[in-house]
Amino acid sequence: MKKVLFIILSAVVLFSFTSCTKDKVQDEVEEPVLYSLNGLGNNSGEPTGEEFELPTFVKIIGEIRGGEMPGAKTNIDKSIPAPQLKDGIFTAYGTGTYVHVYMGFLNTLGADIVLNIPGGLMFQDNTRYTQHGVILQDAHIPIGANDTVYVKLEAYCLNKEITGGGNYNTIYEMGPVTNYPDLVQIIDILKTKQLPIGNEYSIQTIIWNVTDGTGITEADIDYLNSLI
Repeated sequence: MKKVLFIILSAVVLFSFTSCTKDKVQDEVEEPVLYSLNGLGNNSGEPTGEEFELPTFVKIIGEIRGGEMPGAKTNIDKSIPAPQLKDGIFTAYGTGTYVHVYMGFLNTLGADIVLNIPGGLMFQDNTRYTQHGVILQDAHIPIGANDTVYVKLEAYCLNKEITGGGNYNTIYEMGPVTNYPDLVQIIDILKTKQLPIGNEYSIQTIIWNVTDGTGITEADIDYLNSLI
């Protein structure tokens, strides 16, 4: 009887150990990261990536607008919603080519903050008929306590064959942070680089190799690595 009982207990322990080990292995298996060229180049659909959310204490004032706004004045009335603020000061961040987005950020905290907008964040025209854009390097935006800042984010075009990066009547939406491998590789290289002022159109060509061509090349990678 004791021998039978020992065998039964041994089987239970072995089964428990095997089950726990199996569960642990299953827990350690990560879900595959899904990516595609959706929304890039001439491809329809929505771009893939990780959703970006602003901190709860930061609000966007009005809409995110596109286009160019030359002749900015030296003073602005911050009580005017951003969509009507066509001749105010917008501080520019980053580099880009054909897509420029304008927005106001309100800091609702009673303390100064620095808002980080991550490289790889995409902006999509809400009609999906205008060029989408991507910023390639982090933008660090200081905002005073209970204050509003107005910023212009320079972005690179993600759709070579679509004409025009919009105007101030174009409304943009924050998309995801791209997870497309070739774009991620570009962003990772530029993390350690200065703003590539003067090299924007060469970088734009590399992006179009990804979105509208056959992919990033070794020459593209060498060029990006050569930047300071």
